[in-house]
Amino acid sequence: MEESKENGGGRGKGRMGFDEESPLLVSTMELDLDDLDFDTGKADLLSPSSNAAAHDHPSSSPPSSEATATVTQTCTNIVKTCMGTGTLALPFAASQGGLLFNLIGLAAFAYWNYYAVDALVKCLHLLPAPVISVSNNNNNGNADEQHRISGSERCTRHRRTRSSMQRLFHSILHKNEDAVKQYNNDEDEEYYQSVLQNQPPKGTATYGKVAWYALGPIGFQLVDLALLIFFMGVLIAFEDIICSMVANTPFTTNSKALDTLWTIFIIVPIASVPNFKYLSNFSAMGIFAIFFTFIIVTIYGIQQNGSIINGLSQISWSEHMWPKNITAASNWFGVITFGYGVSPITYNIQQSMKEPNLMTKATERALFIVLIVYIIISDGIRILFLPTVPDFDGDVLQYLPNTWLPVTVRLAMIFVILMTAPVLLIPCGELVEGKLGIDSQTQVSHRILVRLCICTICTVTSIYVPGFVYVISFIGSFCISMLGFVFPPLFHLILLKQRLKESSLDMPTGSAKLFMSEQELMKVKDGREGLPSSRDELRKVVIVDVAFLIWGAISTVVTTYLTFASLLEQSSGGGGGGGIDDSVNA
Repeated sequence: MEESKENGGGRGKGRMGFDEESPLLVSTMELDLDDLDFDTGKADLLSPSSNAAAHDHPSSSPPSSEATATVTQTCTNIVKTCMGTGTLALPFAASQGGLLFNLIGLAAFAYWNYYAVDALVKCLHLLPAPVISVSNNNNNGNADEQHRISGSERCTRHRRTRSSMQRLFHSILHKNEDAVKQYNNDEDEEYYQSVLQNQPPKGTATYGKVAWYALGPIGFQLVDLALLIFFMGVLIAFEDIICSMVANTPFTTNSKALDTLWTIFIIVPIASVPNFKYLSNFSAMGIFAIFFTFIIVTIYGIQQNGSIINGLSQISWSEHMWPKNITAASNWFGVITFGYGVSPITYNIQQSMKEPNLMTKATERALFIVLIVYIIISDGIRILFLPTVPDFDGDVLQYLPNTWLPVTVRLAMIFVILMTAPVLLIPCGELVEGKLGIDSQTQVSHRILVRLCICTICTVTSIYVPGFVYVISFIGSFCISMLGFVFPPLFHLILLKQRLKESSLDMPTGSAKLFMSEQELMKVKDGREGLPSSRDELRKVVIVDVAFLIWGAISTVVTTYLTFASLLEQSSGGGGGGGIDDSVNA
């Protein structure tokens, strides 16, 4: 599953879009930098250490003038984001997990993603933020701004304008003391100084801010690490599937190394240009290629196996309904996690909406559509091919013959992936460049060298890993599961406790309690958004968060270990590995 990113190439108006064929954590956004008056126009949406411009406090700022997506449009964007290259592995997932287990699991994962999105949206209301109150002198037509900074417990008691918040964050990030040199009292000055000292790095994207305020620099670095592994892992998976598809065309060199290494000379130059907005033109081609691929797969499935009734007649309750072992279940878990993966891009999508508060509603609709499509693709294709393919051990394209039509489909997919890979390499490169202190806008040679090294490492690694489906299974189990299933409940619990503690300082006990009395909760809440409205609701929120956190942590650890072990086993020749199997096409 995937989405797309465009480089603002300097100052520009905010816009977000999603490419169906680019990996899920990269998104398209050009930031409203003219209004913010920042120095850089790069925009890495999800990477915490990206150079996305600092926004207003997310929980209170209105959408920008360019954020016009309706609920229906947002729902469509989420669906298109899911319908990417990862769908080619869905029949493999159904084969690994079993038909009934896959059906139940897809529904459970849809709800799990919905919960995670809701938790991340709530986290925005729990972030601490300074507030500036602006009063205008309408008598003389001049703005008489009196800057006043207060604790987060008073955030919801003030109305503020977008421009005032922009000026505040500009002054904080650039440490412009003159801009906010007037304080209401010593307490306000002390609070402002603490804000200056505890701000996340300049340009931190929303997900990174949530991680920073929840876990500090450690959380920030954890998210960075997960993203770096994700970016490189999907690049390796892309190289694998390109090699697999090239090997089943007349253009193969019959050498996996040669079939893979040539991609470096296409991906790196594209990823090194200062402006790559033209890549979005391949968005429609990507979704068309996926749609066309499954039409061809269905046609050849019917030709080889007859109607789906033949497959249904061969289903065995013990053989085809459940995972054969825990490793197979883990492979299923990784692919499905990769296939959904909506929660890590929550903030990217929400910032494109005209009414961001309707994000969960749009997500609910989109996930229902994705659920239906995934059931048809995974269980449907699995049942259709059951008479001739007892088990899928790779992407679905490997089970097509080498006739001209499947070859055309493979070539189209190769082209789309080659145009998508740079969209993934760019944020990966920028993340590494940021760690190395390289300015990718001015140090062009360093930028090219970093991206060449990353692409070369991923390409060479892909030669020694078993195949596309096993790589995305590991990436889904480790990176996306952490970003989408472990971090959301963890961040929400921590931020909730912080706000309760912050707001209860005036209480006699002065302590933070996740389980407090109704009277204490009402005093703490005091109209603030993001906090439960009753004691029972608070208890429910905490119990649900803890349950999802425990389940997410256990499943992430277990499936990561098992899918990585499966990768090693397949690499050592212990199985088909999802690699090229010429016997299938004989």
